[in-house]
Amino acid sequence: MKKYLLLVMCAVLTVACTGGKPSATATSSVKSVPVESLIPGLTGNLLQRGIDQCAALWRPEDGTQADFEAFVKEWLATTPEARRALFDKLARALEIFGTQQNQLTIELGRPTVLAEGEPGPIDYLLSSYDAGAHMSDDLFANKVAFITILNFPHFTLEEKNALGAGWDRLQWAYARMGDCFTERVPAEVSQNVTAVRSAAEAYVDRYNIRMGHLLTPEGERLFPEDMSLLSHWNLRDELKSNYADVPHANAKQEMIYKVMERIVTQEIPAAVVDNPAYDWMPYSNVVFADGKEVSLPAEGDVRYGHILNQFHTYQELDRWCPAMPTAIARNFEGSIEMTDSEVEDLFIRFLTSSRWGRWVR
Repeated sequence: MKKYLLLVMCAVLTVACTGGKPSATATSSVKSVPVESLIPGLTGNLLQRGIDQCAALWRPEDGTQADFEAFVKEWLATTPEARRALFDKLARALEIFGTQQNQLTIELGRPTVLAEGEPGPIDYLLSSYDAGAHMSDDLFANKVAFITILNFPHFTLEEKNALGAGWDRLQWAYARMGDCFTERVPAEVSQNVTAVRSAAEAYVDRYNIRMGHLLTPEGERLFPEDMSLLSHWNLRDELKSNYADVPHANAKQEMIYKVMERIVTQEIPAAVVDNPAYDWMPYSNVVFADGKEVSLPAEGDVRYGHILNQFHTYQELDRWCPAMPTAIARNFEGSIEMTDSEVEDLFIRFLTSSRWGRWVR
């Protein structure tokens, strides 16, 4: 079992890590210019940072070098008052965008996550729709994204950790606005990421094991006939519940372990998933229908296929994320805002804690 878990972990890490060498690069079409050359008498590292970050995401369709320089002159907030007024307007607009987009995503996905009847194919299709896929394209096209970047540039996690202790609430708010447009991902790429992720989630959501149809090598049924458990967290919880003093506790745990092993190795017969028409012996991988042994094909590489599909979509996504060009960077620096070394240290301290022994007993 250890070798199978190792293979799965390697696959997951491959999805997260690969992408440092994209097949192509989304390059800028203009050169950054010193702020003082555009607005005489005006200097400042923060202003220059905004210009540099805008230039990095400027594309031919956004205009020429002259158009870029004219844009900077028009939209750069050069006083604290102008910057604060711009922040208030942008903050309200982005909150409206985010709230409505999130509400639409929740409502479209509702039939696939709540027990309100059996979801149909159209429900899964609708749940894969990304309401915000075109928002980035639209806001770059009308220059709102560039205006935000120009006046509220992005700070890396390292910079936030180094400088943040000296920032007041407003400076932190400005820095958070700088996190809104760190990448310029085309709508079709965003939509594809959502569709592939939704397909993987739908695959998992429908992966129920009919526990009452599992048989021991002697043909016994250890679980209630109507018990149906979702892989893997329901199986995990059922396994944990059998640490209690209940009938057949050890045998139930061993059977769940074998079921999970068959799933990971994809030797599980595809037809037994969420299907009460068959009885299945996980140990021998033999299947019965109406009491007679039948031959059914294994699931094959379906599960790995979903992992591979996500790998390819994230690899394509890397091209459009210059600030955080790998899935690991986007997860650690962008999502949880901790370095991978900090997370590793947390696990080490937790697992080596003197209290750990008391928790596992």
